Amino acid sequence: MKTADVSFVIPCYNHEKLIGLAIESALKQSVKPLEVIVVDDGSSDGSVDVIRRYGEAVILVSQPNRGRVIARSEGVRKARGKWIALLDGDDEAFPDRLEKQLAAVDTWPEAVIICGQLIAEDRSDGRIARGGVMKSDYPVPDEVNLSQLFRHNCIHTSSAMIRTNTTREILKAWQPLGRELSEDYGLWLLITTSGNAVHLKTPLGIYRMLSPDSDSRTLLFQRGAFLSRENVVCCLREMGRMDRLPGDWKHILYNEATSLGWMESQHGDPRVSRRWFTRAVAYNPASGAAWGRWLLSTLPPMVGQMVRKGLSVRRGPDGVDAAAR
Repeated sequence: MKTADVSFVIPCYNHEKLIGLAIESALKQSVKPLEVIVVDDGSSDGSVDVIRRYGEAVILVSQPNRGRVIARSEGVRKARGKWIALLDGDDEAFPDRLEKQLAAVDTWPEAVIICGQLIAEDRSDGRIARGGVMKSDYPVPDEVNLSQLFRHNCIHTSSAMIRTNTTREILKAWQPLGRELSEDYGLWLLITTSGNAVHLKTPLGIYRMLSPDSDSRTLLFQRGAFLSRENVVCCLREMGRMDRLPGDWKHILYNEATSLGWMESQHGDPRVSRRWFTRAVAYNPASGAAWGRWLLSTLPPMVGQMVRKGLSVRRGPDGVDAAAR
């Protein structure tokens, strides 16, 4: 079997029941990977014992619990392949994943990320329910540049194959935020300062949902995406590469901060809501609507709720006032 110049990197934290499926899916590719690296992030269950059963077929890297993003970055630093295929320890790659992605490299030789679709599998209630293809809420072109990606994240981590040399250069400058959801989004944004991502319209694996979706989880993902964008802006400023950002990046962050402010206000925490509206003002200080929302967030909760009900007819589905668009 032909060996591809690709390293699988699999972070694992307390996935004793699923890490074996992830490892086997990497080892049983139709195109053999150069290596399979599993980074255990301080698991307290039997994950390490499961990983060790694969012997020399798997390179085990152990570290104290520092979060999945840090574990994944450690695997990237140790990888020997020209490309790195990312796979989370609770997900699974289809047997032809690498074959399809390497074919895409032949078509788009300048690409820095090759990604695709995933099939959702819900295990949140103890049962296994296989769903359909996870689709974006927005049309996704075959090639995705930084400007498009800054608006909407269309890259699923367990489908991403990234260039090793480009990613290592980014890791020298990028300081991950820690354990925020959507943290990988910042890495995608920085990698695409060097080239485009290619999005394949075909499923490349299985994404397992181990906890139920909820409004609070959606809020956490949206917050993580916003903070990742801000982190990338700071990083590009330090690198002297602000010209790579879309021209309306401040307006994008303004809209996102506004949306988060409204979402937080619905959860009943005016202090958090006020912080988001303060951020929105910072990105669009000339907006009277932004200052009005900030002022609203300073009112006592009952008064604020009454005023918000009166203003709700003016807001679109994304939480941004029609007058402010």
